[in-house]
Formats: sequence, C-alpha cells, structure tokens
Amino acid sequence: MNEQVNIAIQERISGSDRQETTIALDTPAKQRRVLLLTGGYPPEKGGSYNFFYKTIEHLSHRFTVLTSHFPGDTKYDPKCPYIIKRSLFLTLPLIRDERIDRLYPKLGRAKKAFLKIFERSRPIRALVSALAILRCLIEISIGKYDLIFCGHSCLPLGLVGPLAKKLFHIEYVTFVYGEEISEIQHRGHPMALKLLKYVCNKAGTVVVISESTGQSLNAIGIGNRKLTLARPGVDVDKFKPISDGNRFLQTLAPNGEKLLLSVGRIIERKGFDVVIESLPEIIKRVGAVKYVIAGSGPDRKRLETKTRNLGLESSVIFLEGITDEGLPMLYNACDIFVMPNRKGRIAGDTEGFGIVFLEASACGKPVLAGRSGGAVEAVVDGVTGFVVDPESSIELTDKITYLLTYPETSKRMGMNGINRCRQHFTWQHTSEILNQVIAQSNR
Repeated sequence: MNEQVNIAIQERISGSDRQETTIALDTPAKQRRVLLLTGGYPPEKGGSYNFFYKTIEHLSHRFTVLTSHFPGDTKYDPKCPYIIKRSLFLTLPLIRDERIDRLYPKLGRAKKAFLKIFERSRPIRALVSALAILRCLIEISIGKYDLIFCGHSCLPLGLVGPLAKKLFHIEYVTFVYGEEISEIQHRGHPMALKLLKYVCNKAGTVVVISESTGQSLNAIGIGNRKLTLARPGVDVDKFKPISDGNRFLQTLAPNGEKLLLSVGRIIERKGFDVVIESLPEIIKRVGAVKYVIAGSGPDRKRLETKTRNLGLESSVIFLEGITDEGLPMLYNACDIFVMPNRKGRIAGDTEGFGIVFLEASACGKPVLAGRSGGAVEAVVDGVTGFVVDPESSIELTDKITYLLTYPETSKRMGMNGINRCRQHFTWQHTSEILNQVIAQSNR
C-alpha cells in the first residue's frame, strides 16, 4: 500500500500522470508529538500559514507550534486546541517595512526608523537569525518531541532541522512551496541554494505543494524519492455557492455592472496590473465592468497610479479588511475570479499553488490564472476556467470577454470547479497524506 502511494506521488510530481486521483491512506495508530516551526501563523494571513492551520485541524497527532508574534495573537492562541508558543526571536528575522506598522502600530518614528535600519543590516540580521535558531533548538531540547515540521526550508528555520537531527537524533520533515527556489535563483545566492539543497537532502521527507515545486527541486538535484506531494485544500463547507454575495453586489456594482475579482497580497507577481491594463478594452466590448482587488501590499500605490493614468478610478476598487466570514460572500458576488500570476520581475518568485483559485472554484466561479508556477495545477484549462499568458493583456481581454459574453459557459466551468474541489481538494485529503508522512518518519 505505502509503496503504491509513493510511486503515485512521484509520478504526479514528475508530470507523467496528469490525471486527478484520490489517494486512500491509513490513519496512523500511534499518536506522536510534533513541533511545527513556522515564521508566521494565524491570525496572520498567508498561504503557508493557512496550510498548516487547516491541516493541523485534521491531523491525529499532538502538535505544538513555535512561531512569531502578530497583532491579535493573545486572543487567538488560547482558543486553539493545541499549544502555540511565540517568540520575539522568530519575529525579528521577518521584519519588513510593510510589517512594522502592523506589528508595532504604537511605535514612534524614531523606533520605526531604527527597525528599518535593522531590517537592512546584514550583521544584525545574521545575529537575530542565529538567536531564532537557538530558540528553536532550546524548545526541541526540552520538549521531548518525536518529529519536527520545518515550515520553511530557508534560513533561519530551515537550518534547525539538520541541527536537531544531529544534536538530538530527531527526524524532521521540511516544506517547500516553490517561490523560495525561484527567488534564490533570481537573486543569485549560491550559498542560499546550497543551504536549501542541504536541508532537503538531510530531511526524512520533503513535502511540496505542487508538481511545479517538485520539478523545481528536481532541477537542483533533489530526487523524487525524497518528495511527497500534498496540495493545499479548500474548506468546501465554507466556500460554496451562497446568495449572501448580493450584499457585496449592491455596494460594489450598484448599477448591475459585471464584477471581476482578485484576492491576495498586492505584490507585483500577482499580475493585477495586467488586469487593469485590460479593462478599457473589456469595457468597450461588454459594457460596464468593475474590478475589485481585495487585499493589501507594497504594490498598491503603483496600481493606484496606473488606475488614475488610465482614467479608471470609477472602475477599479481597492478593498482592504475583508474578514474570513466575508470572503465567501465576496467570491459569490463576482462573475469571474482573475489573477494572472507570473514570475516576479523584481524578486523572481512564483506562485507556489494559489489557494484563492480553489476558493473561487468552490464557490462556483470560473477562474483565470497565469501560466506560471503551481497555479496551472489549481485550474484545469478550458474546464474550470482558463490559464493564460500572464504577460498578454490581449489574451486576458479575450478570455474575460468570452466568459462575460457566454454566461452558460461560465456557469458550466463554475460547476466543474465545485465538483473538482469536493472530490480532490479537501483539507481532509491533504491531512491524510501528512498523517502518513508522520507515521513513516522514524525518530
């Protein structure tokens, strides 16, 4: 049984099996103590953070999470059925300009300036990375854990796995999402690439979230025997067709305009600028259209400038602060979900998978994704939506126009998406794979 599972997973990573399959895995009988090391965790939002939060809910083992601080964590953590420990030493290595205001909203200008200097100082960052590693090793030494989940394969947390294995003889599993590989290659950091390979080679198992990520690891010398494919899932009880989307429609499209939606962190590789550039021609072809970008991020000012330059202020809506409860209603309000993701021109990173595509599909919406990274696995081209050239506003315009012109096709693609999510992309399915990974890991 286990041998067949491993072969199936390896074939899917190598791309030789493009069929959707369901893997039946046995639930491990022995409950093990697992420590998850991750740079962030809810209430902070993010794809990898959500991945662990959702899978831990369904795993049949005792978990402790060691992570960074985030506003609201003191209210959030006590409600969780497992232990969450937060450390300043894991928070500081993740400091970014955009994160400072959220983490330390009451700091004065002088203190914020100091933190920004700290962010750009390599010696100081090296020191706090070392302290983060030390904090993790102390936790491992006193925690009597059976297994370590390294939620990141790069510094500083990635190095904890090999050190724990050598010092305490504890096995570890590491997770790779895809964007870290392309970013390292783009920035030309040979030592960082060697470290990533070292962490993966020493791990008992390397969990990848997409075939694309597995192929990227293959390209740098990590063989399939190490890899296990565990794609993200979607909560199909939460994300489903509902009528409550009408409340958003009345606010966002009060005059019956067609509604395009993007959800995600506003960064350059998401391709929101290509959608904005396509809008004038789309409006010319099909009439009034509103484009909603739900999220926040460093690229917002550039997109706002582009919107003004194109005279689209009344057609593009930037929406922040959408709650988890409101997100399904927002998906249900749109006609098409669109995110033509691409390889980042600045950072060089790519979309590891794209859970938002599954969430929109589960709500019965046709989705448009860019032909880049793992997003091509979240969308079946011509079945649940379209996969387009992320640099071509012409192709994007044609596909959006087609879906808005032929609502029957849009509805059929939406139904295909619902069925696909319910059959192949539940969090229970992802958790079954990780349960098997834990069961097969030896201390």
